[in-house]
Amino acid sequence: MNSRLAFGTLGLTLLLAACSNTPGEVPQAGTTPSGPVSATKPETRPATLIMPDGSRQAVTGFVRDGMLLLEDDIILADNVNALKGQGTYVVDTRYRWTNNTIPYTFASNVPQAVRDRVTQAASNIRTTTNVNVTPRSSQANYVQVVYNTGTTCSSSLGMVGGQQTLNLADRCSVGSIMHEFGHAMGLFHEQTRPDRDTYVEIQWQNIPADWQSQYEIRSGSKGYGTYDFDSIMHYPAYFDGKLAIKPLDSSIDINRMGQRNGYSSTDVGNINFMYPATTPTPGTTYTGSASQGASSYQPGTSGFSYAGGTLTGKLSGPSGTDFDLYLQKYNGSAWTDVATSESSTSSESINYTATSGTYRWEVYAYAGSGSYTLVETR
Repeated sequence: MNSRLAFGTLGLTLLLAACSNTPGEVPQAGTTPSGPVSATKPETRPATLIMPDGSRQAVTGFVRDGMLLLEDDIILADNVNALKGQGTYVVDTRYRWTNNTIPYTFASNVPQAVRDRVTQAASNIRTTTNVNVTPRSSQANYVQVVYNTGTTCSSSLGMVGGQQTLNLADRCSVGSIMHEFGHAMGLFHEQTRPDRDTYVEIQWQNIPADWQSQYEIRSGSKGYGTYDFDSIMHYPAYFDGKLAIKPLDSSIDINRMGQRNGYSSTDVGNINFMYPATTPTPGTTYTGSASQGASSYQPGTSGFSYAGGTLTGKLSGPSGTDFDLYLQKYNGSAWTDVATSESSTSSESINYTATSGTYRWEVYAYAGSGSYTLVETR
């Protein structure tokens, strides 16, 4: 309970992401689940992907909403105007997130309803995979969630470096947001994996000519395990009401393709293959005691130096009491809280992605007194 004042990317197919239930706006008049589209021929730009195996593949990006997009929801460039004079834009898809952690923050215009869905998606990812999607503290590489009033759900591919964008509209569900974070991890669309023609047949005659480049195989990527019709990264079977992806096995239910309910078991295997579980440093155990209304500090009031990475603290206090746990960082003049765990019990836990600096743990006895144990893992 908080009653104390705070001190002042070979993936699942490693293929590109699509966050909507079908490809979004297309350069041919028609209607998709993303809404009506224009018949005006879209502006396109050439781009080059550096694939997971180091090879290069030329692709065509569509200019929309000031961005350069591939396959409807993969952001090749946040600001297409900044690419003028650069020729073919190169995107390296090989970078993965440090310590399996994707920090995120919200732009000021993101509505609370969208924030809540992002929070739920992040929780789902943390509980089902080895990837920790967590609010940003001060990490240099992070995802900024931005809001658009249209229908776009889109994400950069892999860890770009610095700030990168995850773009969401009101229609983006929790599952769609998980799909976009899949792209941020480095996952491509399932149906673009190199072995896809063994499992499905693309119905080119039902796909607008300007959109056919978005259904190309991404050579140089890798498929993990058997082709997964249930993958959250798979395109839907239909494009603008017409069958676009036909399973070669007629017993396959085409409605399995394009689900946005959650990661399939193969999705989880893919993600964990890309981001293996880290082996934590053996924990350090601190013991101490605190009286009601007072604090105790570990490993002492002066704290400890830390080079950066994940810090975990698990507190066990006396039965029937209410102890809270805080992680503090020294800013050069004062200690400030960077992570908190406040419940109505004496069992608290903090998992925090820390930058380099000086830290300490604070154990606060809100109700009751007694001895406690704090296990720290770095």
